[in-house]
Amino acid sequence: MKHCVECNVVQTSDNSYLRSNGYFKARCNSCNNEYQKLYRERNVLKTKEYSQNYGFKNRKKLTDSTRSWRKDNPDKVKAWIENNPEKLATWRLIRKYNRSLRITDWADVDKMKEIYKEARRTGKHVDHIIPLCGKLVSGLHVHNNLQLLSPEDNRLKSNSYAV
Repeated sequence: MKHCVECNVVQTSDNSYLRSNGYFKARCNSCNNEYQKLYRERNVLKTKEYSQNYGFKNRKKLTDSTRSWRKDNPDKVKAWIENNPEKLATWRLIRKYNRSLRITDWADVDKMKEIYKEARRTGKHVDHIIPLCGKLVSGLHVHNNLQLLSPEDNRLKSNSYAV
């Protein structure tokens, strides 16, 4: 029998993670959780960098996973929306404000309306070619910075712009 290296409890499949090779990890689940928490606290920058890199490399997988979870748990999504109206309202206000900052006097509003109508008609998303709030560069909310993308392509592009 194997014991946890921290608390010396006997490891079973109920309290420990069994690896694919048939051996238990060195720590039981509760000790491992505490160890991981301490590690993340001591290595904030390293874990943040790892998380960002993982998110970037696995964007489609994470997007699909989130979409699938939201589809499988509509009651939880609805409950979150009902319990967090201020977060949703804040997000919408920030987005609307950012867009208002980036519209110009010379923007052809009629062309923009046509693009949005076409998107509704075809089921596509309107995407800003140069994102309104990019990390390196920010674009304008004008007709020649808009493009129609499939929902999947738009989610994959996210808030990015290839420089």
